[in-house]
Amino acid sequence: YFAYGRFLVATRSKLFSSKIIHYQYGPLITEVHEKFNGLRVLDVDKPDQEAMADYSKVSQDSEIAELLTKVNDDYINYNAAGLSKLTHKKGSPWDLTPDREVIKDQLIFDTFKRGVEE
Repeated sequence: YFAYGRFLVATRSKLFSSKIIHYQYGPLITEVHEKFNGLRVLDVDKPDQEAMADYSKVSQDSEIAELLTKVNDDYINYNAAGLSKLTHKKGSPWDLTPDREVIKDQLIFDTFKRGVEE
C-alpha cells in the first residue's frame, strides 16, 4: 500500500493492477491476502518459483527496486498494529472508504501527494 501510494504520486502510474480493498485491519491486496493469510512464518530460504519470478522481474527495474527498499527501510520497525494505526487515521483513504470496498486511486494519490502516508 505504501509503495503503491508513493509510486502513484511519482509516476502517475499504478505499481500493480490489483485493487486495494478497505479491510478491517487496513488496506488489503486480495491476491496477497489469499496467498499468505494464516501463515505465521515465511520460509525465506526456500521461496517458490512464483516468488523468484516476481523478485527477478522487480530487481530488473531499478526505480521499483529502490522504491521498495526505501519503503521497507521506512517501515521495517513497525509491527502490524503500528501499520494499522497509520492507515486508520481520520480522513485517510482507508477511513473514507466503506468496509470491503475498493480504495480509490484518487484518494491514495491525493493523500500521498500531500506527503502524508496513511
